[in-house]
Amino acid sequence: MEYYVYHDFMMHTKSITYILMGLFVLGFWGMWAFMTSRDEEIHKFPEHDKE
Repeated sequence: MEYYVYHDFMMHTKSITYILMGLFVLGFWGMWAFMTSRDEEIHKFPEHDKE
């Protein structure tokens, strides 16, 4: 890619930086949701029904 002025180069790198930061935030949010979610069937305690 050819840049004619410094401003073109800076705008290009700034936009790529914002895209990468957005992807990082979405990836971190997905990882956080995965790590903190629970599978309720595994964590249920057996009920002790004594009749």
